[in-house]
Amino acid sequence: TMTAGHVAGLVMLVGSLAVIVLGVVKLKWYMAEITGVFMAMGILTGLACGMKVNDMAEAFQEGAAGLVGAAIVVGFSQGMVVLATEGRIIDTLLNSMSAPLAGLSSYASVVVMLCVQHVINIFVSSGSGQAALTVPIMAPLGDLLGISRQTTVLIFQFGNGFTDQLMPTNNTLIGCLALAKLDWWTWVKWVFRMQVVFFVLNVLFLWGALAVGF
Repeated sequence: TMTAGHVAGLVMLVGSLAVIVLGVVKLKWYMAEITGVFMAMGILTGLACGMKVNDMAEAFQEGAAGLVGAAIVVGFSQGMVVLATEGRIIDTLLNSMSAPLAGLSSYASVVVMLCVQHVINIFVSSGSGQAALTVPIMAPLGDLLGISRQTTVLIFQFGNGFTDQLMPTNNTLIGCLALAKLDWWTWVKWVFRMQVVFFVLNVLFLWGALAVGF
């Protein structure tokens, strides 16, 4: 049953997201400020729902436990980026990736970059870990190919998001299929056509972004 505390919590969530958007756009906030807003939101939401301090602490521990795996992946990914940067590996990767794409138009290049992002999503299912691993490579690659940073981020978002509904390495998908007692291959046969439609829409949106100079 929806209670007054639940409504207050939802209002605080929406209000906190609005504050974060305003802070990032107007005040140039980054991780420290965003973290502070989320912490305040968690405390105020707990109080609005009538939770005791101990209950809020336990709820925080349970939520944090589910993020430990993602945090470890982010840490390892950032370590790989440091090694690749300091060892001048990224420069080599950029050169080897940009050379074959140099003769392609930007419209063809975004399709190739999208396909690469989809492949990476098979092996690195964590969105934040994938961002830490691929964006330092994809962003300068886009610069070399004349693709804006905004479009490069859009490529990452599309490549990281839609195929999560298909990949067997996605823990959330496999968990949901297990709860539904649905075989993964049965699910793939049902959702594959939808993924093709999503891919075509992704390409059209990317081409549209290029056409309007986004």
